[in-house]
Amino acid sequence: MLAGLLAEYVDSITSKRTLCVEICETTVAEKENTRLIEDSVMLYRNTMAMQVPLPAADDQTLLDASKKAMGDAVKYFLDRVFLDDKHDFVAELNVSLGNCLQYFSAILRCIYLLS
Repeated sequence: MLAGLLAEYVDSITSKRTLCVEICETTVAEKENTRLIEDSVMLYRNTMAMQVPLPAADDQTLLDASKKAMGDAVKYFLDRVFLDDKHDFVAELNVSLGNCLQYFSAILRCIYLLS
């Protein structure tokens, strides 16, 4: 994270932009937190893939696995999040995780309909 902040700071100097540490810090936070959301979603997906035995899974198995996977993904995110006072990135993570749950649920429904 500090490397990103330093790179943004140096870029500001070399491009002769007005230097503002707060802007550099905010820019780095946006980049890092966006990457962190992606990592957290990947953690959720991997956990779900290991916990939900397809095609035998049922709705309760899916919900139980999702609860654990979401807990792990959110904890991973919250342990690393940077400058999210307004909780915008937490909200974005929650939307992404909800979309993943819908995806797994749709797969489960398709398997049920095909069997």
